[in-house]
Amino acid sequence: MKNILNALLLILFVSTTAFAQGNKIKITGKVTEQGSNQPLEFATVSALSTAGTVAGGGLTDAQGNYDFEVAPGTTAYK
Repeated sequence: MKNILNALLLILFVSTTAFAQGNKIKITGKVTEQGSNQPLEFATVSALSTAGTVAGGGLTDAQGNYDFEVAPGTTAYK
């Protein structure tokens, strides 16, 4: 009985985790310097939630590109 309960809990955990990971929005872009259009390396990019908290973000690479995933509901970039 204990093994069956453990198996059911494992299945529930795995299916919940898989469902939660499917609800992400991928945000991609490029940050460049105004005027020269040169890419900005290692600039911080943030997505803010509707509550004003940071929902996700990251750093740009050497070419100014970034990508990250956030939960639905983000509205602004900084």
